[in-house]
Amino acid sequence: MDLAREFRRFKRWTKVWGIKHTCPFCHRPLSRFIPAGLDVPVLYDKQVVGGGLRESARCYICGSMDRERLVFLYLKHHSNMFKQHNKVLHIAPEPVLMNCFRQCKNLFYLTADLKSPRADVKLDLTALPFQDDTFDFVIVNHVFEHIPDDNLAMTEVLRVLKKHTGKAILQVPISLNLERTFEDSKVTTDEGRLEVFGQEDHVRIYGQDYKQKLESAGFSVDVFDWNIDDKHFSNNNKYGLIKEEKLFVGSKINSMKLG
Repeated sequence: MDLAREFRRFKRWTKVWGIKHTCPFCHRPLSRFIPAGLDVPVLYDKQVVGGGLRESARCYICGSMDRERLVFLYLKHHSNMFKQHNKVLHIAPEPVLMNCFRQCKNLFYLTADLKSPRADVKLDLTALPFQDDTFDFVIVNHVFEHIPDDNLAMTEVLRVLKKHTGKAILQVPISLNLERTFEDSKVTTDEGRLEVFGQEDHVRIYGQDYKQKLESAGFSVDVFDWNIDDKHFSNNNKYGLIKEEKLFVGSKINSMKLG
């Protein structure tokens, strides 16, 4: 055990100790989560859920983010992820979620990214090097907004997902007041993308048509609202989740789109 590291972690915990919140990863009782995210005007103007500066986003102890905690809690309580042997592909893996999955002996767990050095495999999401119907779970958390041809990326995720039983976590930042997804191919600089889309490497802001976009790519989509699950997600939001964020879970019920 690294005693110095544990001491530093303990000192951090004393700053936020309390009983109002709990991190589902490190299990520490907390008075609050801490702010994180970009403070960019367009994200407020478009009411982008999952984007912008959030006051209760990061765990001060383990560093988990609100979007990681939502995915973890859904998989824990609403899937067989941790109950049987599963093949999992995690695109652009978030560090806390990744470390959690790596400790699960029941999982064949593979991480992938175009650039990240922490990923097991370097790949392009629009051309996955895997056979059809390979994975029980594919986790794509805030990735599609970075990819110019997001429809191709979606169909590739669908292709490698197992028929009927497979589940894909398909999260993106979503505007509450845009009916349709906004794109502008004339915006090509980092500065322009930051101003127009809210981040230097984003190429769109998804609107309320996101579910339809997934369905057009061939997914059957279940939209999970954690606010109505009183058994596992308390109404006082002790896990520090984004109240407006819903989880988009795709499956491959009808494979006609692949043919």
